[in-house]
This record gives sequence, structure tokens and C-alpha cells, in this order.
Amino acid sequence: MRVGSDGKRGVLYAYSGVLVLSADTLLVRLVGPVDPLQIAFWRGVLMFAASVAACSCFARGKTLLANSIKQRLFWMASLCYGTASLFFVYALRLTDAASVLFIISAAPLFATLLSRVVLNERTPAATWLAMLVALGGIGLVQHGSINAVQTSGNAMALASALAMSAAFVVSRKSAANMALAPAAGGLLSACAVLPLLDRVGFVEASQWHYMGIEAAVVVPIAFGLIGWSTRFLAAPQLSLILLLETVLGPVWIWLVLGERPSAFCLIGGAVVLSALAFNISMLASRSSLAPRRRRAGGDTSHGVAIQAGGARQDCD
Repeated sequence: MRVGSDGKRGVLYAYSGVLVLSADTLLVRLVGPVDPLQIAFWRGVLMFAASVAACSCFARGKTLLANSIKQRLFWMASLCYGTASLFFVYALRLTDAASVLFIISAAPLFATLLSRVVLNERTPAATWLAMLVALGGIGLVQHGSINAVQTSGNAMALASALAMSAAFVVSRKSAANMALAPAAGGLLSACAVLPLLDRVGFVEASQWHYMGIEAAVVVPIAFGLIGWSTRFLAAPQLSLILLLETVLGPVWIWLVLGERPSAFCLIGGAVVLSALAFNISMLASRSSLAPRRRRAGGDTSHGVAIQAGGARQDCD
């Protein structure tokens, strides 16, 4: 895993993306009780249209768009993103949001296993510890919220977590800028559900309003930042940061809809935030050691320099 300035950039992009994405669940709720296929369709269409329009306004964006569509791994990641989005929307309609967010919080474990098998990336012990502590905090957040949930909704949430983890691993494997992969995935999911729609448009103006904010603003910006961060962060690290959405999602619902979180939710949220802070501090510590290793390598013999280079590779 990369460290230093690249790692800090990746962390900044990932946290910014997750902060924006945390409003996603609230906006889906505000759209109202409509067909999940409608939400999946417009979510994909508007996200793709907004992303392409933004890229078309800048030369670098046009270059990114042209380069992305030529890559096989780009379309593989897009398919994973689109699948995750489709399952996420369906899960929110089949069971309660607390259950969906709890199941999706297992994504770091899936990403860790996939990155080990596919990319042969080693996960630091500190990340494993932070991951387990964070999952314990998520369990506290959801304590007492998972009663009489539908099995199909749980299965959809699990499928969404698996697909999202696969998207991160594929994006990491390409080492290219995957900021547009979520938008392309949205288009793929929209094309898949279009033949199944009974009604395309919404009835109320407020539904269009919330759908536009969610699909054309929040999701493209959030997943664009998250997709970009895969160039600098390993999949387990990124998936761990995504747990922050599970904490912030209920907060926005509390502030807007008045659904007050329980004491367990507040305590669990504090545990998750502490685990994330611990993980970031360990990353920063590893990063601060890298320059000293490089200086040591330059000041000693050729053999020691080779050893120092090998140590740096172990840290990357």
C-alpha cells in the first residue's frame, strides 16, 4: 500500500467522498415509497449524465473520459459499481435501512480477502484491529434495530457489499483513474432495469427534486472521489473508511426526519470514529518512517541500500 503524500491524498479523497455519500440513504428515503426500479433507473441515468457533462467542460475531463472507455478493467469496475447500486436500492425497499447499513459494513472483510487473493496485498495488523473494533461499533449502532427483517432484503444488502468490494479491488488492480467508473456503472444498471419498469417518471415534484439532488449531485461527486482514491489506497483501507457512512447516515436522518438515534447508536458511532482515527494515525506513523529509511539507504553501502529498498517495498 502506498504511503506518504499519495496515501494522504487517497485518505482525503476517500473521507470527502464518504462524507458526501452519507446523505445518500436520507435522500432515497425522501423520494418516498416508489418502485425501487425507478430509483435505480434515474439514479443511474442522472449520475452518468452529470458526470459526462462535468468532464466535457474541461480538457482533462475529456481526456479522462476518452481513456476510461478504452480500458477493460474500467468496464469491469463499472459493472461491479452498477450491481452494487442496484442491490443497494432494492435492499432499502425490502428491509429497514439499519439492517442494510449493518450488512454492508462487512464490506471491509470482503475487500481484505479479495485484495489478498487478487492483488496479493498484505493488510497491516493495525488495519485488521481497526476493522474488528469498527465492526463491533457498528454492531452497537444497530443494536435492537434488526427485528423481523426480510431475508431477501438481507441477501440484497450482502450482494451489494460484495459487489462494492469487488469494484474497489478491480479499480486498485488497474492503477488508473477510476473516477468515472461509478457513473458508467449507473448507466449499465439503468439499461438493465429499463425493460422492467412499469412507470418511468415520478408523480410528485418533490420526488424529482430529491432524486435530482441524490443522483445528479451527491452520488457522482461521492463516488467520483471514492473511485479516484483507489489509485492511492488499498481496498481494505478504503472499505474501512466507508464504515463512516454507517455512522453518519442515521445522523442526517435524525436531523432531517427527527428519528433520534439510540444511546447504542451514539456509543457505537464513537467506537467507529475512534477505530478510524487509530487507523489513520498508524498510517501516518508508517508514512513518517519512510523518509528515514530512504536516507539510511542513501548513506550506507550498496547492499544496505538494496535492503532499505526492500523494506520500503514491504511497506508499500
